Amino acid sequence: MHGDKKNNKGLIPLSIAEIFDFIKNDTERSYKVSVSYMEIYNECVNDLMNPANKNLDVREGISGICINKLSEKAVSGSEEVLSLM
Repeated sequence: MHGDKKNNKGLIPLSIAEIFDFIKNDTERSYKVSVSYMEIYNECVNDLMNPANKNLDVREGISGICINKLSEKAVSGSEEVLSLM
């Protein structure tokens, strides 16, 4: 998913780069991008940006799915996203 140590980018870095390339080339709109990084394993949701947040509650609200206490950080570029991971 991340790629290897020989500079072969994986799916995640390529996808992030594509998103920010699209935003850079779209001159008609402005965007705010924020990221969360979580793991779902054995029906448990863990916050990978804040390891203290484990086994988080998943709830469905009016605006969609919500994961209580999941960290979220505003970012401005792909390098910043990758550094958080």
